[in-house]
Amino acid sequence: MGSELGSLVAVKLEAEPWVGALVGIDVDPPRRRLHKAEFHLLQPSQRERIVDVVTKFNPHVVINLSVWEPDARANLVHARQFTADATTAVIGAAAECPALEGMVVRSGIEIYGRERNSATRPSENAPLRPTSEYGHMLANIEKQAREVGRGARGNGSGKAAVHGARPGTGLAIARAANGDCRRRRGCRSSRRRAAHRREATGIMVRPGWRARGVDRVVDKPRDEV
Repeated sequence: MGSELGSLVAVKLEAEPWVGALVGIDVDPPRRRLHKAEFHLLQPSQRERIVDVVTKFNPHVVINLSVWEPDARANLVHARQFTADATTAVIGAAAECPALEGMVVRSGIEIYGRERNSATRPSENAPLRPTSEYGHMLANIEKQAREVGRGARGNGSGKAAVHGARPGTGLAIARAANGDCRRRRGCRSSRRRAAHRREATGIMVRPGWRARGVDRVVDKPRDEV
C-alpha cells in the first residue's frame, strides 16, 4: 500500500462493493488517504509478523504487489532480497489461511525474456524464458503462488480454487508492463504516466473478484482482502 501502484490499488479496492474489510502491509505508509483499510508498517524481513497479520485476518482474497523493481525503490541486490523475503512471507501466509479462495500476484512481461526472435507482444501462452534478473524474480513469484494453489486444491478443502490465467495454474497472474512508466519510450509525459498507472491498477483489481468466480458485482460487502 505504500508504493504508487499499491496505494492506487488500495483506493480502488475500497470503492469495490465486493470488498468488506481490507488489510495492507508495506515498508512505507500509504500515499493516499484510505478510509477503511487497516495498514501495517513492516519490513519484508519481518516474516513472523507478516504471517501473523495475514493469518489473523484470514482473507478470502490475497493480492500480492510485493515486487521491488531493480533501481527503482531499491538497487538490484536489495530489490532481489526484498522481493524474495516478501514473497515467501505473504504467499506462505496465504497458504495457511483456511478462508482463502483467491489469490492475485503481480508479475510482468519481463518474464517472457528478450531472446533473439522472441515476440515483442507475447501472448499468455508464450513460453516463459526470462533473460533479466527482474524476469527471474517474477518467475519465482509465480512459481511460489502456483504451489500454494496446487496445495489448496490437493487438500480436499475446495478453497483457494483460484481461476488461473492459464489452464492448470490455479492462479490469477497480472502480467503488466514495467511499473516505472518513465523508463518506457513514449511514456515520459505526466498524462501518459497517469494513464499507465490507471491501467496497471485495473489489471490488479479486476482479477480479484474474477479469481473467486464472481461474474457480477454483489450488492453488499462481505469479503476480506
